[in-house]
Amino acid sequence: MRPRRPPRPPRWLHQGTLTPPRGYATIAAVGAGPDGLPIALWTRPQDAGALHERHAQGKHAASFARTHPTRPPAAAVTRHTGSGSLAQVTELAEVTVSFPFVQPLPDGGFVLVGARAGWHPDRGGEHNAVRYTAEGHIGATGCIGDGVSQLQTDAQGRLWAGYFDEGVYGNLGWGGPGPAPLGAPGIVAWSSTASDMGSDMGSDMGSSAFEIAWAHDDERAIIDDCYALNVAPEAVWACTYSDFPIFRLVDGACSVVPTVGLRGPSGIIADGDRVALLGAYHQPELCTVGRITGGEYVETGRRQLEGFDWATSLNARLHCRGSVAHLFVGTQWYAVRLADLP
Repeated sequence: MRPRRPPRPPRWLHQGTLTPPRGYATIAAVGAGPDGLPIALWTRPQDAGALHERHAQGKHAASFARTHPTRPPAAAVTRHTGSGSLAQVTELAEVTVSFPFVQPLPDGGFVLVGARAGWHPDRGGEHNAVRYTAEGHIGATGCIGDGVSQLQTDAQGRLWAGYFDEGVYGNLGWGGPGPAPLGAPGIVAWSSTASDMGSDMGSDMGSSAFEIAWAHDDERAIIDDCYALNVAPEAVWACTYSDFPIFRLVDGACSVVPTVGLRGPSGIIADGDRVALLGAYHQPELCTVGRITGGEYVETGRRQLEGFDWATSLNARLHCRGSVAHLFVGTQWYAVRLADLP
């Protein structure tokens, strides 16, 4: 009898190459929409880095991310097919948020959200969320808080934001002298309408076209930092610092599942009760697979994902949707599916 061949190790599979729009060659932000297809924000080569500027408080002091670019660049937002080719291109005269996230909306438009937003006594919270029409016109602006670490839209057009520690506990004026941070819950869903809110990002009056639709409020599971977020059609999943429990939100009801031995995952994919956590501190290639049973996460194995060299790709962007993890490295698009993980 022929010996049974051992199963192939799980690996990242190349899905396609994102085609850049004419005149714009630098990716400033990229992710996957609710349909699992890529959406990207591009700038011109001469504006590379314009949306990721930092400033130092002194010669030997730490640097901090700017909340708005010093010179807002022109840009283009693209939607892509399952092979990475262009499906839609929308040019923007300027982008006024820094460290941006880009996500699609069900009406054909999209949102840009900046990771940082300061609070000022005379102006309130800086507007770091901008809703655009499919043609690139600004329909609404607002503030969804500082310290956004994760941002995904759902099929209804809500914005699900996960916050890192500065957004939870306060910085840049939030929490003193300003009000409590908008990101204090750790995970917040924002609804928005294409209202006629002022589109001048320089007049940050603190009012917002984005309203809270849901916020985490379970005191038994405090969120210090949202490490991983996955907005799927049937549930919203997350994994958070410091004990790294698994959050599962279904129809407004949130369950918190404790884990053991997880340290610093950066992605989460799920299908029913089967859940995989991607990455760990100093181990971005690690994949932990398990199942939620009786209110606990029972691991079935830990594996190294092959097919990608993290050591040579410092700017890889991981974006999880449903049971699929998407990895974007420059214009290259990779994916791994939970069904392919033994």
